Amino acid sequence: MSDTLARVRAVQLTPTHDGEAACAVQLEFPGGGRSVVQLDSAGLARVMAEAGLTDLSGLVGRPWTVLLAAQEPAQH
Repeated sequence: MSDTLARVRAVQLTPTHDGEAACAVQLEFPGGGRSVVQLDSAGLARVMAEAGLTDLSGLVGRPWTVLLAAQEPAQH
């Protein structure tokens, strides 16, 4: 895995404004910068299935590209 990619630093379940569950994923970039992206439940399910995970903590330390599976299948 490349040291030039942002990595998943933390994950947390969070509510959306319409009362559904989402996942806030904190990314950390090689220079130390951080960003947060939010995955809806369907996107999170695709990410977990693609990565072969059953626990959110398994995302921590992976490159940000693991999140690309959250896109609708026709988009990637």
